[in-house]
Amino acid sequence: MIERRMTPMRAIQSGTSVATDHMGSRASLGQLRKGFNADIIAVTNNPLANIDTLYKVPIATKEGRDVKDY
Repeated sequence: MIERRMTPMRAIQSGTSVATDHMGSRASLGQLRKGFNADIIAVTNNPLANIDTLYKVPIATKEGRDVKDY
């Protein structure tokens, strides 16, 4: 997506909230709120400044559980 001149923000949104909307799952996904399913990553740098930051994910959770070897 970045290679096709999409901004880092739009690329991230395409893989997260926009995808959730297209799947029709907005009622249970896409928000960090009680009752919602959430997969979360934490990165050490700003992916909007350097999208390659998303290739080095030190912390990841899936459905509330830590994921190893992400």
